[in-house]
Amino acid sequence: KLPTGGIINQSDGTSWMAFFSLTLMRMALELAESNPVYESIAAKFFEHFLHIARAMTRLASSSAGLWDEEDNFYYDVLTLPGGNRVPLKVRSMVGLIPLFAVEVLEPSILE
Repeated sequence: KLPTGGIINQSDGTSWMAFFSLTLMRMALELAESNPVYESIAAKFFEHFLHIARAMTRLASSSAGLWDEEDNFYYDVLTLPGGNRVPLKVRSMVGLIPLFAVEVLEPSILE
């Protein structure tokens, strides 16, 4: 929480959590090759990733996410005490960190 009220929704912090979820999902999938109990854990981490991605893009609602459709870039967003959301349009590495949250799965892993 900021001294003046409100909060900052951070693109980089949120992105690192998405990356973390995908990394743990990948680990669980590797472990599931020898012990099927890890399949449900992998599914849970993928679910966490989807929730984070949804929050970042706000695909399911009309409120603004961290993605700016006009600029095609991720920005931090300041949420004021009254609920107004103001994108902090500073182009930096922070806006590129969401691109780290990517995982490629071979079809054989999903079988």
